[in-house]
Amino acid sequence: MKTRQILTNFTGGIFGKKLRGRVDISKYFNACRTLSNMIVFPQGGASSRFGTVFVAETKASATIAHLIPFQFNITQAYILEFGEQYIRFFRDSGTIVSGVDPYEISTTYTTATLFALKYAQDADKMRIVHEDVYPKTLTRTGHIAWTLASTTFTSAPSAWTAASGYPSDIALYEQRSVYAASTSKPQSLWFGVTGSLDDMTSGTDADDGMELILDDYNVIKWIKAGRYLNVGTGEGEWVVSSGATDEAMTPTKRKARRISRYGSSAVSAISANNAILFIQRTGRKLRELVYNFIEDSYGDPPDLTIFADEVLSTGVKAYAFQKEPNQILWCVLNDGNIAAFTYNKEQEITAWHTHETDGTFEDVAVMPVSDHDQVWFIVRRTVNGIQKRYIEYLAPDFGDDQSECWFVDSGLRYSGTATTQVGGLDHLAGKSVSILADGAVRPDATVTASGYASVGSPAASVVIAGLPFSAVLEPMDLETKEDDGSSQGRRAKIHQVMIRFYKTLGAKVGTGASSLDIIPFRTPSDTMGSPPPLFTGDKIVPFPGGWSRHKYIRIEQDQPLPLTVTAIVPLTTTND
Repeated sequence: MKTRQILTNFTGGIFGKKLRGRVDISKYFNACRTLSNMIVFPQGGASSRFGTVFVAETKASATIAHLIPFQFNITQAYILEFGEQYIRFFRDSGTIVSGVDPYEISTTYTTATLFALKYAQDADKMRIVHEDVYPKTLTRTGHIAWTLASTTFTSAPSAWTAASGYPSDIALYEQRSVYAASTSKPQSLWFGVTGSLDDMTSGTDADDGMELILDDYNVIKWIKAGRYLNVGTGEGEWVVSSGATDEAMTPTKRKARRISRYGSSAVSAISANNAILFIQRTGRKLRELVYNFIEDSYGDPPDLTIFADEVLSTGVKAYAFQKEPNQILWCVLNDGNIAAFTYNKEQEITAWHTHETDGTFEDVAVMPVSDHDQVWFIVRRTVNGIQKRYIEYLAPDFGDDQSECWFVDSGLRYSGTATTQVGGLDHLAGKSVSILADGAVRPDATVTASGYASVGSPAASVVIAGLPFSAVLEPMDLETKEDDGSSQGRRAKIHQVMIRFYKTLGAKVGTGASSLDIIPFRTPSDTMGSPPPLFTGDKIVPFPGGWSRHKYIRIEQDQPLPLTVTAIVPLTTTND
């Protein structure tokens, strides 16, 4: 007998291979075997991620660089490129220049220190620490007026010396600066004077500075201000406070309490959705610290990778949290790919998805702009056999304008007089690029040495060109209701599928990568010579493939066009 089953959402995200048989878990029916270059929305659907916009090559492509966000407020925010003894600055989706050259200042930070830099910002000042470098303060006095200088302390702790080391982390908590973990005192926390961030004078008065030493033989890895001051060491997680609800810490009222023993990596903890997220010691698990106001305590930090234990298997190198338009944690992995995490506590949605590009991701940072949060990356790409490091950011939503669909990486946009070729693609010389011209897909073209790519005929006035990527959605092996038990392992055939799309064009469907049929979107009523419009609605298509003991469905987008799936309804027959 033929049966229909509806997959209404994909909010379970990727399920790990160890859970492929857990049809007893309700989340199984909302989970996927593969979500590659797809984003899960809190409403339930999944969409191909936007491509990236090329901004600039890093100053020195042969060496690493590091991105740090600087935010005075949501309208005055920057991305800073830290490299070998320099900082460059980005704003308004581009490089800040002084005259014709990128504006930059010099530093003493070498590439060996970059990913160990920790910082805390207060208005136009960012205090930066590293265990081998005297603490610094980066100050903004104008758009192209920045200075980096040694922090001028009042009564700096005597333990901070070149021989003994300097603090390796910093936070701002209860109007105090808090420094942590020098080489010689790895369990120490130094609190500044209340209301005077650079005054470290210690004493016994309520506002005086103080030193607190954790009862832990392991090094402090990170500190993060929340309801209380949260601290991660190599062996456990701690809460530091006054010890009393709604009372500030003082030199005579202070308490450090261990809340778990998982141990933390050196990657900084991050604030997200009224929680603190941190990477466990080996770099392969993400845990969540949430304060319970009713119980006035933190619970045991759960493992947020429990359903997808393989997504962080190579370890997390860097991560950043995007609040708008969707709440997503972007994790750069040591293998150069990205594991992203749709994290919406209000709707209880925790969904992992993975992302790849023609190259390797090396860093990520988030900067707010007018109507969303921009996600910025450093991507290492090979162009004409030469290693290049590019700064790029995720393209914005195209709205309803089909000509603005941006589903290529390291791309650029041309807008002007209709043309049959576009230039400015020097950074992709020799690479094959995908092209969207006035909303229509054109044949891929190879970029010339001088940076031009052929658009072909007819001439187009809006062209987006960049590196191609594919987006793939594969739900779990279908589980249908049978009178005598599970359908798992039984011979079955999928006859057809109904796919509910939103603003989609150009997708394929089948059982796997080698068995895909093109879904027709053009109709007799569409104007010849123009691309079909983006489609919202249901497509019922025959399903390729015969009888099998696995009921696999694969939906793929390999064109520079959008794909959003909100539901799938397969029609199946199952036999013994």
